[in-house]
Amino acid sequence: MHYGPLNAGDNIPFLTFIQGSNKAFPRDGTTVRHIRDILEHGRQTNRAVVLAVNGWDGLTTNSVALVSLFSAYADKIPLIMRVFLGGQGIFREASVKHVLMVLSGEYEGEYEDLALPNSTRDFISKFQAIAAIKTQASINAAELRAESANRNRVPDIHGNGWACPDCDDVLPTSERLCDHKHKHHSPGPAPACQFCAMVFKRKDHRDRHEKETCKRRPGFVALPPKRHAPRGSKSKSAKRARVAVGSDNSYPAYFQIEKNTLNFPRVDSDVPKEQRLVYKWEVFCRFPGCCWKTKFSDDSKLRTHYENAHSWDYLAKDPGEGVKAKREYEAAGADYLARCAHYGLARPELIGSPPLLSDFLDKPKTEPAKNGGGTAVDEGMSAG
Repeated sequence: MHYGPLNAGDNIPFLTFIQGSNKAFPRDGTTVRHIRDILEHGRQTNRAVVLAVNGWDGLTTNSVALVSLFSAYADKIPLIMRVFLGGQGIFREASVKHVLMVLSGEYEGEYEDLALPNSTRDFISKFQAIAAIKTQASINAAELRAESANRNRVPDIHGNGWACPDCDDVLPTSERLCDHKHKHHSPGPAPACQFCAMVFKRKDHRDRHEKETCKRRPGFVALPPKRHAPRGSKSKSAKRARVAVGSDNSYPAYFQIEKNTLNFPRVDSDVPKEQRLVYKWEVFCRFPGCCWKTKFSDDSKLRTHYENAHSWDYLAKDPGEGVKAKREYEAAGADYLARCAHYGLARPELIGSPPLLSDFLDKPKTEPAKNGGGTAVDEGMSAG
């Protein structure tokens, strides 16, 4: 053994770790905790601690790791590090306290004039030499990446880019050139909003403004601000609250209701699971006697509330066949709940009856014309 024979009666711990020599140890990693436990044991028992490090690694070639790990114990216990110095495979001894004083600049005067014990001077020289080599290696690697970053790029047959024939601009791709022409060289007047007369460079931007953000558009409802997702969520942003335009019958739409109300019809908690009715997109609890007044962010949170608070579950909505009819049925259900919330259950002549899915699935479909006997009309369209 290069280190020499060990006394079998001594309790000598061994620690194997792999650490890049140009990276600092994690502050609370397993290796750091293990070494600190050894140092703390030496401090409590008033014994010297000798660390025999087999190899040059992230502990003995990184000044940040060395200082942060040993500075708290250098003045409290004799702390010695034995490492390889030279090519003979022999351990040499270095005083950790004096190494930290040199690295932190506490010594005054020339480094060559310092009186350092044992092989501490050789250790510091080796330490600084390796640090300088690694710094230069990092600089060389960065320069190599900068010089060879484009070595695998396909040459552009159009030279440096795509030149606009109407001006001096050069665009990197043909798609950017097409967008540039539409923005700056499109013939005719610039597209403008029909409601507020705001001018846009592109027609699709004008159309999106008229549909979503123009405050002068009849029936405009502002979208709520987008919320940040809770800490720990995989999504970058929370779902935007669902918004619906108000009804023409002077009652607010279901998704404009902000608080729960007893005017909502209660669910039947005694019927079998396959007969329980909760419309898709519902966000208010309708369980008998429930006083949860605030709305849930989406229908999945409502389902969780039913399961946890009331031990009540219902079947998930399966699109299956008749997707369009089921969407119309769910929209009619939301409209029915909105009427109930606005008018109250005591006015059945205004709220009407709850919709039935069979009424939407059994709608007659227009058959295609045969032998030229007429014009075939798709469902939902009208013929002039």
